[in-house]
Amino acid sequence: MPIKARPETLAIITAADKKALMAIYRHRCLNEPLLQRYFYPGEPDGFTLARLREFNTHELLDIVEYEAGEYPAVFLSARGIQTLRELYGIPVYTLNEKGKKKREIQRAADLKMPEILLNHQMHLNELALAIEEKIADKVDFEYQDNKFIDSCTYAQPDGIFILPDCDLFLEMDMAHERMTELCNKWTHYRNYLTAKEHYLKRPKKIVVLFATENLRPGGLATRRKSVLKSLSKTIFDLFGKELECYIGPSSEMVEVAENLALSRAALPPALPPELGFTLSYPDSVREICGESYLYMRKLDEDGKVIIQDGRPQHFFLEDYTTGAVSVLMRTASFPATASLLRPKLKREIPLLVLMPDEKTALRDLMAVNALGVVNVYFTTKKRLRERRFPKALFQIDQLGRFHHFSDYSLKTEVFEKIK
Repeated sequence: MPIKARPETLAIITAADKKALMAIYRHRCLNEPLLQRYFYPGEPDGFTLARLREFNTHELLDIVEYEAGEYPAVFLSARGIQTLRELYGIPVYTLNEKGKKKREIQRAADLKMPEILLNHQMHLNELALAIEEKIADKVDFEYQDNKFIDSCTYAQPDGIFILPDCDLFLEMDMAHERMTELCNKWTHYRNYLTAKEHYLKRPKKIVVLFATENLRPGGLATRRKSVLKSLSKTIFDLFGKELECYIGPSSEMVEVAENLALSRAALPPALPPELGFTLSYPDSVREICGESYLYMRKLDEDGKVIIQDGRPQHFFLEDYTTGAVSVLMRTASFPATASLLRPKLKREIPLLVLMPDEKTALRDLMAVNALGVVNVYFTTKKRLRERRFPKALFQIDQLGRFHHFSDYSLKTEVFEKIK
């Protein structure tokens, strides 16, 4: 006999309960703290646990304890799925345009997963709920857990936020995957992006949020290096207008997601005004290479670029303080870009990349084989504040050695030891 929702069960479900049950379904499983924070905020201690016990009394839940979890994972049971279906009026099946049945709600058994995966899933759900909290009622979105994704089976992200202007692909990293496994992951992405380009024609940019968790103290730098290296071996050449990636702890990824979802335009980096540079986005550069480059230059009273120590004082400027992987790609490939621009612009314009700090510059450039790239210079906000402009700039040679410059010609190198 088919399972049906019990009238006495439907009678005890509040508006908050209804949302909580749907969230357990959409995220496959949740736990007491997540339910308390996002669906029963402001309720007294013990309230959420009491609700879960009530649900369990009505046979709506399957509760699974797992080794890494302080709190057990809460799934919907078969009766819980049926109750949810009746609460929301969800049909079991619909017919597609060809008259074939499409199942509109998953079975409880299909949502289950091995206990070894529950820690990963709970971290993913915590990230997704934190993003939802930031963007709810501010922008239209849909979140799909990997189990419910039907639009990018090749890429296989852990979850997707479908937004008006871009799609956020969530990757929850528990620091277990080794280089081979990371490369396999990005190979799936490459297959998907190739299919997208030639067949799917998806119009929106894809932004991968690679959330790093379960790290030992100080382990973020090492993990980031491994992830960057895996990207450089697989899909590094694809980063740009259609693909972006950020790597960092979940708290940082929530902030990135919020800015992207709310279409908060990235502002040009604020250079100290005493440096005297003017910033612009020349249309001519976009027409030549298909991408915008921020152009910084010192101008005289006639609007011409100032020459100091025999060198025009102008650069293209990239900002890597946000951690966008596309900036590393543009840095590594700048010689090719320069070869396109040089004959059209009739002048050589170097690239200046604003880095978070010197150690990050060395580590990340080394990870993507971009040490010693010709005509590329680096600096940091701290160096620009504390040093005269030529000394604020540095390069890193192929052996990882740092050099800054004694004058505006940028020809006299001075060895620098980074602490």
